[in-house]
Amino acid sequence: RFSVPLDAPQTSGVYMLHCCWSGEHVPGSPFQLNVEDNMTAGMITTSGQGLREAFVMQQATINITAPRPGLFESRQLCCTVVGPDGHTSVAVADRGDGKYVVTYMPPNTGIYQISLLLRDEDIPGSPFPVQVFLPPMAERCHARGPCIDGEASAGKPTEFSVNTRDAGHGTLTIH
Repeated sequence: RFSVPLDAPQTSGVYMLHCCWSGEHVPGSPFQLNVEDNMTAGMITTSGQGLREAFVMQQATINITAPRPGLFESRQLCCTVVGPDGHTSVAVADRGDGKYVVTYMPPNTGIYQISLLLRDEDIPGSPFPVQVFLPPMAERCHARGPCIDGEASAGKPTEFSVNTRDAGHGTLTIH
């Protein structure tokens, strides 16, 4: 009597299992093995700034973790990025261990929708709304005011303004 461990195939489908004793099929062999895929969209997780915000003409990154590799190649998992002007191309790197890196480069500002689907079922959070901004351009900021022009008195408050309207998305810090 033999107990035979069997690792089921990674993808669903119908497989033939040949069982032989001394080169001869045992009765009933080959056996039909119906493999069902029990992976669900809820088993896939995502992370990365590219799911929250991105900048025009700069690469945005999404990290995906799934139970196994090969899902994009087999077209079971797909990603689309759609912006105000239509679809934006994506590139997928399969690390071979169930981890994937998706990159895209939005051409314009606006709200983009990133859809991640496992066999036509949205993964948790999909579609992701992503705001695409102009990249920060400090050279387009304009600072004005008495202290900027070199006029300030010790111990007296002063003020100045910084116009960032044409400088893209960013954060103003004063040191």
